[in-house]
Amino acid sequence: MSELFRSALGLLGGGQGDRGSDFVGSQVELGETKLRVKKVIAEGGFAFVFVAADNSGREYALKRLLANDDDTSKAILQEITILKKLSGHPNIVQFVSAASIGKDESDNGQSEFLVLMELCTGGALVDAIQSKGAPLTCEEVLQIFFQTCRAVGHMHKQKPPITHMDLKLENLLIGPKGTVKLCDFGSASLKSYTPDETWTSLQRSLLEDELARHTTPMYRTPEMLDLYSNFPIDENMDIWVRHEEDLNATRGGEIVLAPPSCQPHSDRTLRMLYY
Repeated sequence: MSELFRSALGLLGGGQGDRGSDFVGSQVELGETKLRVKKVIAEGGFAFVFVAADNSGREYALKRLLANDDDTSKAILQEITILKKLSGHPNIVQFVSAASIGKDESDNGQSEFLVLMELCTGGALVDAIQSKGAPLTCEEVLQIFFQTCRAVGHMHKQKPPITHMDLKLENLLIGPKGTVKLCDFGSASLKSYTPDETWTSLQRSLLEDELARHTTPMYRTPEMLDLYSNFPIDENMDIWVRHEEDLNATRGGEIVLAPPSCQPHSDRTLRMLYY
């Protein structure tokens, strides 16, 4: 852990048992950087994301994660390690630093982790689409799709390949100059599975439970929905999800209705999907 983190977390302020809004106004120290937490911008489960500013006024995204047990702590460490490894690619949110404290040092009896990242001031892509009030053009869909493909391709080129496992519009942010950035690597995995006729029902049940924890039902691949089909489950699942995500952005429904020339079965869309 000492090789991963620049320093231990130093709380300079904040109340007892802080989790979300109570953490706002606190001061934290990561390495030589002192930050003041300004506001909450996202939350889910045991994770919160804040806007934090350093002494110069520069703003960052600060993610705070809480862990009750060793398994959760290991999962958080893997998320941070993956983010740090992938950082540097223009279509992946940039890692800055991280810090942690154990249960014994924490005010709330939980291990705490802080991850400092670049702040994508454009917010979540899904919110931008919903607030646009007009259909996305084919050119806009192509730009989103192309940049997402670049991020996923970078993950799959790692040794071993890294599978995001939870690709969806909600995990795409808008960075400087409208750049699309992939985020949230809490479900990312270096594992692959090759079920076959020798697999027991218990093995399949355990894998089903793991997939349920790390994937969103509407984006699951056919082989994930039917483990008895005995198809490999690996980084290729991200390609299926990327396809479904694009159709979600062009098909319509609650998010956006694309013009006829960009409907799922148009020649232009098919060329884009199979590029």
